[in-house]
Amino acid sequence: MTFVDTGEIYYDGEHLKPADYFLALRNGRRIVVDVKDPGIDTAAKTTKPLKISDAERSRLQRFADLYGAELFIAAYVSVASMWLLLPIDSFTHQSTNSHTITLGDAVAANEMSILGDLSMGVMAPLRIDVWAELDQPRTIGKDGHAEFTPGKIILSSGAGPVVTTEDKNIIMFFIQYGHWNLRQDVETIGDQLVRLSMLVEPLQDDVDQDFHIIGWLSQMYSRLFEGRTQNDLGVTALDIAVEPGALVSLIPHDFHSDDLPLWKFEVRPPQIGEGRS
Repeated sequence: MTFVDTGEIYYDGEHLKPADYFLALRNGRRIVVDVKDPGIDTAAKTTKPLKISDAERSRLQRFADLYGAELFIAAYVSVASMWLLLPIDSFTHQSTNSHTITLGDAVAANEMSILGDLSMGVMAPLRIDVWAELDQPRTIGKDGHAEFTPGKIILSSGAGPVVTTEDKNIIMFFIQYGHWNLRQDVETIGDQLVRLSMLVEPLQDDVDQDFHIIGWLSQMYSRLFEGRTQNDLGVTALDIAVEPGALVSLIPHDFHSDDLPLWKFEVRPPQIGEGRS
């Protein structure tokens, strides 16, 4: 990926507008991406339709043509931590000399999969069990407060405990940045603490299947980015160090674990004119 809207741009002929990024994909596909903010309708508390003027679209398209690349528009829906990557032809022409796309249509047309985005499924619940050292103080006081020394720590999914570092890192990533609910549980004997557990469970557990969807890789990576650049006081950094291909490397495509089964879904929109199924 290369920034292309920095420095001086020299050209001859009709006006153009440099897009924000140029991406050369491994399959030889070339795309340029311009990033837009759809904004929030504060009255309705919903994301506004994404809009681009005819003039701006023409200038961006000319730049893409000169680059020998396809033109895409990217938008970040902050309320859902969701990135949308939209081919310019997914926008509908309006009588107001503009092209627009609604959030619903944008989700259906989203092509983040070409950058390695996946919808991830895992067996619930995800949990961290912290066992107290039995030979150390662990009495629960009358106020419900207890101090204890952590001993054995076990990470697990609904399939059971995991032991490898890679499996543990994936579970921790899902726990921190997935969209399931977090709750705590304790095991006691009398007034003695035995185990403290943190469980992450699906928002709804009425699906008749082995796994539940915990989120998109791009959503979880966006939450990771927000966590490293913001705190309760506001923005603390504008960027973090990112290696090329970071999205793909979160869950390696050749990942396999008998202890941590995962379901990976690559969602692709229909081609323009094909309709949706």
